[in-house]
Amino acid sequence: MATMKTRIAEVLERNEAEILSDWMKEQASALTQRPDLMKESELRQQSTKFLKLLRETIAGNNLIDIQQPIWGPVREFIGEVSRSRAIQGFSPSETATFVLSLKQPLFTRLRKIHEGQPAYLFEDLWNVTVLLDKLGLYSVEVFQKTREDVIGRLFPRDGLVGSVALDQEQRLAR
Repeated sequence: MATMKTRIAEVLERNEAEILSDWMKEQASALTQRPDLMKESELRQQSTKFLKLLRETIAGNNLIDIQQPIWGPVREFIGEVSRSRAIQGFSPSETATFVLSLKQPLFTRLRKIHEGQPAYLFEDLWNVTVLLDKLGLYSVEVFQKTREDVIGRLFPRDGLVGSVALDQEQRLAR
C-alpha cells in the first residue's frame, strides 16, 4: 500500500478549540480524574500546551518515532507533567490518562474529515493510536523513574528498601 498523507495536523489546527473542550470533558469524566490534586485551570493549561506542542510536532510529518529530535519538546513537556504528578501523588494510570484520553476527541474529528475515505481514516486512526500509546507509555516511564528517585532519597540503599532494590538489580543483571 502506498504511503498516504496524514491529515492529523490539519485536524489539530482546524479544530484545536473543540478538541481541547472535548478532551477536558474526557479528562473530567475519567475515573482517574483527581480534582483533589489538581485544579481545573492547571489541567487546562497543561492540556492547551500539550495540544500546541503536538500540533507543531506532527506538522513535521514524523508521527511514529517519538525518539527523533523533533519530538524533544513534546517528550520534555510530558516528562515535566509526569514528574510533577508523581510528586503530587497521582498514580501511573492517572498520569497516562492525561495523554490517552486525547484519543476520543481526535478520533471524532478524524471520522468527520475522512468521511467516505475508510482507508485514509484507518491510517490516521492507527497513527494516532500508536503515537498516543507511545507517549502514554513514555509518561509512565518518567513517572516510575521519578517515583523510584523519591523512594531512593527517602530510603537510602543501606535501608531495607535499598537492599531489596539492589537484590532486584543484581537478579536482572544476570
